Amino acid sequence: YIIYNIYISLFFYQTSEKEGKEIKYGEEVEYQAEIKNVGRSLVEKQTYINIIDYIPDNMKPISAEYDTYVLDSETGTFRKETKTVDLSNKFIAEGETQDTKADVNLYAGIPMGEKISVKVKAKADLVYEKTDVRNTIIVKGNNIITKTSNVIKNTILPYNYNPSDPDNPNNPEPDDPFRAPMPDASDF
Repeated sequence: YIIYNIYISLFFYQTSEKEGKEIKYGEEVEYQAEIKNVGRSLVEKQTYINIIDYIPDNMKPISAEYDTYVLDSETGTFRKETKTVDLSNKFIAEGETQDTKADVNLYAGIPMGEKISVKVKAKADLVYEKTDVRNTIIVKGNNIITKTSNVIKNTILPYNYNPSDPDNPNNPEPDDPFRAPMPDASDF
């Protein structure tokens, strides 16, 4: 008997319209990925994958929308479906942490030569100083070498952030959004 190790090849890349930009408290960011099955197999007609995303600290997950292919039992062909998952009520069980429990863990099928789209929405949480966040997406599955996407970077601005105005000493410092303006001497 000859046993073949068949590794399915996937291509994927992550994008975001807000990549590299500063975002404010409560502002939404949508991470998008397209995953294409570029492998060839004489045995498998479809590959099943897990799509995993640990949303960055200081970002709150909202939802995920993704495509998957399902086998139509009547026609024997694969049909694409789009599914949506609410992530806003993420529960972390005892013994788990934000770092060990993925915010997104989706299961999808992709036939050979086809592609699927994944959209993950998150929003910026409250921070007290400029905070850099980075997001990556991981794809893994049977007969697949685990792959990690490119990094999407953003900077979350502090709540009520206003850039310093050097000509106006009453303007709060950007890293201290809750500091009250200094009264002017003419106010006394």
